[in-house]
Amino acid sequence: MSQSIITQIEVQGLFNQFSYKLPSSGEFSSAAILYGDNGVGKSTILRLAFHLLSAAGNRGHRTALKNVAFKLLAVKLSTGVLLKAERQPRLEGGEYSSGPLKLTIERDGKLICEWMYNQDRREEAYYSSHDIDIDHMLPNEVIREYLISQNIDAERMSPAVLRKFAAGIQRKSVPDDGVRRGERPYMELLSELAPTMFYVNAERRLDSDAVADPSDELELRRAITHHEPKRINDLVNRAREIALSQAMTSASRWVQRRAVQSANQGSTNVHSVYANVLNHLSNDYHAGSSPKSTSDFNVLVKQLERIEVRTRQLEEYEIATALDMSVFKASLISSSNEQRQLSSELIKPYIESVSSRLEALDQIYETLDRFVKNINGFLTGKRLVYQLTQGFSILATTGKLDPSQLSSGEQQLILMFCYALTARDRPSVFMIDEPEISLNVKWQRQLLQSLTEITTGSDIQFILASHSLELISQHRDKVVKLENSY
Repeated sequence: MSQSIITQIEVQGLFNQFSYKLPSSGEFSSAAILYGDNGVGKSTILRLAFHLLSAAGNRGHRTALKNVAFKLLAVKLSTGVLLKAERQPRLEGGEYSSGPLKLTIERDGKLICEWMYNQDRREEAYYSSHDIDIDHMLPNEVIREYLISQNIDAERMSPAVLRKFAAGIQRKSVPDDGVRRGERPYMELLSELAPTMFYVNAERRLDSDAVADPSDELELRRAITHHEPKRINDLVNRAREIALSQAMTSASRWVQRRAVQSANQGSTNVHSVYANVLNHLSNDYHAGSSPKSTSDFNVLVKQLERIEVRTRQLEEYEIATALDMSVFKASLISSSNEQRQLSSELIKPYIESVSSRLEALDQIYETLDRFVKNINGFLTGKRLVYQLTQGFSILATTGKLDPSQLSSGEQQLILMFCYALTARDRPSVFMIDEPEISLNVKWQRQLLQSLTEITTGSDIQFILASHSLELISQHRDKVVKLENSY
């Protein structure tokens, strides 16, 4: 795997009880496991980092951040980008209560963007009515210092009066410091600089801006069929099944796109090969072809045999058609020396052109083959298969299985693997909360190794929160322990 994407996570005042710098020294590896006692915030830290780095403006990410008690959250990326969410205290009713979040983006230690996010629309309406730009207000610490310097007792002042003081000392002009401010610049820059984020919670629900919400599709189906599940568990299970179907469909389409791209690249390669062949034949015609030895013919035979093996492998997934090379090999073995000379001149450009096509398909084949074999290493009595025309499906001795016929552990496993496959196109981070849930001991031992194998050659990072001794003991060098410094 590549280097880490998220190198460090810091949180201060989580639940007003915990402060962590993770890891306490160094950086996260490309696969890391958060470990700590129950109730110390492992799952919450994963969730907060997921929401901070997710750029969609309509999926509740900023609201989710606002609803958790913390003073500071900071996530550092390997690109030198630092993203922060800092709680801004607000004077209200004579007390300091949790206020808006100051969201900032720094690059190489320099502030480049900030946005004062305030979920309280009534508060924003007040600021708007008084022509106050909350994105450029002075920090609340300055407001507090001002009140103290004026010997003002905040406890005896109404919220309306306190707001007037805040408005009176707000920053009157936007500083010309090159920092982009406000919601739109922040969201645009976040989308540009942050990796694609995936979060799998303890209920095995996968959330990501890159993934359609299965509950939305479920609601649509219910509206069309007027069929209401009788129990909440039925609704949850059906949403999980739809999510798995979506994941398998997304993975199938990803492979199809890659196969088409590779085939097109192969055609381009063949064009170059034949241009070289024409030049070669033209030169040989004028200079005269040199006679070939038996070893030269044997080399061509071995190349033909390799093409046979490779095309049989590709045919398993319908990426290519198996080629029978027996006639070609016979012409190089049993013919007279003169015939073999002529055959070799004809076969050599053919070998080069076919090999060029196959080389273009090598990467997608190796990725797909690793993916299928890793998943099948977990399954018993059933197997995952892929065909270019049909996509992914699960087969058992009784025939093709529907996602509803798989166990919760199997559904969880295939779902994660499918999205890990499709995430290969850009830097991505998977936050997985307690992956051992629904997985037996054998699967827990295999999980992280298999995830890293199917993402080989891609820029993908896994950060897990786990209590599994099986998982932790297998990957001690990847464990990051939560040590409270509050």
